[in-house]
Amino acid sequence: MRYRFTVATTLAAALFLCAAPASAAPAATRADSQAATVQAERQLQALGDEYYDALARFNPINSTENGDNRYDSQLGMSIAPAMRARQFALYHQYALRLRAIARAQLKGAGKINYDILDYELRSALSFEPFPQHLLPISQMDSLPVTLANYASGEGSQPIASVAEYDAYLSRLGQLPAWIDQAIANMRVGMASGIVQPKALIVSALPQFQKLVSASVETNIFYSPIQRLPAAFSQAEKSRLSVQYRVVIGAKLMPALARLATFLEKDYLPACRESSGLGALPGGAAWYLALVARQTTTTLQPDEIHAIGLREVARIQAQFAVLGPRLGYDGPAAGLPAWVAAQPKFHPFKTEQEVLAAYRKLDGVIDSKLPGLFTLVPKAKLDLRLEPELSRATAADHYSAPAGDGTRPGVFWSVVNDP
Repeated sequence: MRYRFTVATTLAAALFLCAAPASAAPAATRADSQAATVQAERQLQALGDEYYDALARFNPINSTENGDNRYDSQLGMSIAPAMRARQFALYHQYALRLRAIARAQLKGAGKINYDILDYELRSALSFEPFPQHLLPISQMDSLPVTLANYASGEGSQPIASVAEYDAYLSRLGQLPAWIDQAIANMRVGMASGIVQPKALIVSALPQFQKLVSASVETNIFYSPIQRLPAAFSQAEKSRLSVQYRVVIGAKLMPALARLATFLEKDYLPACRESSGLGALPGGAAWYLALVARQTTTTLQPDEIHAIGLREVARIQAQFAVLGPRLGYDGPAAGLPAWVAAQPKFHPFKTEQEVLAAYRKLDGVIDSKLPGLFTLVPKAKLDLRLEPELSRATAADHYSAPAGDGTRPGVFWSVVNDP
């Protein structure tokens, strides 16, 4: 499958010209206009494809998460200052090339795609002033934990064929360099006051400590070798086993130990007691950029907060009605805590019972979709438990299906206590 930035291509030009009246001047004008439209749409298509491919190369993990597995053997080094500078320079070039395309020549779908690409580039460039690369580790997102969760073969990166085993091994081989770059970045952040809140690293540290193992065989990254498919030849099994053992034992395990030690001994003591991004140098503007990106609006944080307060008031008004029907006679704001303490509202005893309830609900929803929407997803939805490694800090989330439909989309449920 070829992954493309999709735009509409004008195909009616020839038919229009064939049906045109004999007036030479108007016909020539229409022909010129149609030719300009075709050229503009081709330019936009080419630029969109190039932009999409550049994103995938700069951050192959995001590409994998989005269901594009073309770069599954690449890890990317977007946190390296030189690579980051190159990335933003390319975005500036793309923005200039986009401005050179005559938007007025585009038709309806073309104009929409132009505006989407324009928004994407402006949004990406709005983060150029902010040193996100100095915060490569968090409780929700870190490359070592992401790759560790891929090891099960149930994540966004498939590990089933020989080529897929090789692709995952390639990423493992690149991870030590990423770890060393991350440590270097965090040291720069420590010197400049760009560090994570202490509470976040306290919650994340156990994840990285679990990645450090006493032997290759007990290392989570070696688990694909422990389930080698029977269909693999003995030669391939032997080769993969040796190569995984060498990469994990000689390169990856020492790097993971360096990272865990650095986080505990050096970084954690330097972390800040404050919580918000606004406490960092330039943090207020950084936060505004994130608000704009996450909401796709020009709303200010105070305006969004006010919306939230209104919603809380609306919901608590409903609590006041619902509470007495459930047997609760306290203040409306206390209803959620009361419900959480009632055994009758905790029907599940095991994780599998939670998944079974989700699957039943999914079946009901799936059966109703055709009656509500003319366009429904072709990819199936799978429901899985969040891996134990990241369960303590994760939130329920969704992974996109493979672009070719070979892997379903996955809803990952965090179940800490059924």
